[in-house]
Amino acid sequence: VYNLLRSYFRRHIKRYFLFKPRSSHHSRRFVFYITQSTRNNISNAIYHRPDLIWFDNLNVARSCSYYVQQMYSTNKGTHTLKLLNENGVPYTGANGQDGLYASAVYDETDNSIVIKVVNISNEARGIDIVISGMKRKEAIQRGIVTTLHSDDIYADNVTHTNLEIKSETIVPQTSEIAVNGNGLQTTIPAKTFAVYRLYR
Repeated sequence: VYNLLRSYFRRHIKRYFLFKPRSSHHSRRFVFYITQSTRNNISNAIYHRPDLIWFDNLNVARSCSYYVQQMYSTNKGTHTLKLLNENGVPYTGANGQDGLYASAVYDETDNSIVIKVVNISNEARGIDIVISGMKRKEAIQRGIVTTLHSDDIYADNVTHTNLEIKSETIVPQTSEIAVNGNGLQTTIPAKTFAVYRLYR
């Protein structure tokens, strides 16, 4: 896992930085950084010390940071795609973008399009994704969504005040999602990181 993540981040993140995400709140901040780096297709090495796995002599718990990096490393794709709003601007959480960050890639290994969206706001947001330039025979046939969510932005699978390991309550959830021929219309809950994989 370590070698896989190290290889991924060296290819997708430009700057050196020191950041130690511990809660779901910090993990979402880390998601913003990776999302923008993936969208811009930039590369270099980094210095990163996330708390991925906690354990004692009785228990093991994977942190929110672990699942964030798992969701990225298993959905990295093979080609970067442009993902723009109706004004031709990327989703970077800027004013007027309703707290949304997003990036997209194409994965030639299974002929799918992967769209990663982060909603940092306190409200659910409707999203309408339209994929242009596809031929009729390339229409979207099915889709799945994987989400990582917590109402408490400071929660994690470990209590950091006394390093108590709890059961893993914040874990990715995967389900089928309705699609149309050239994209999907859906709602992303508040305080959620979502990965949509659309199969052609």
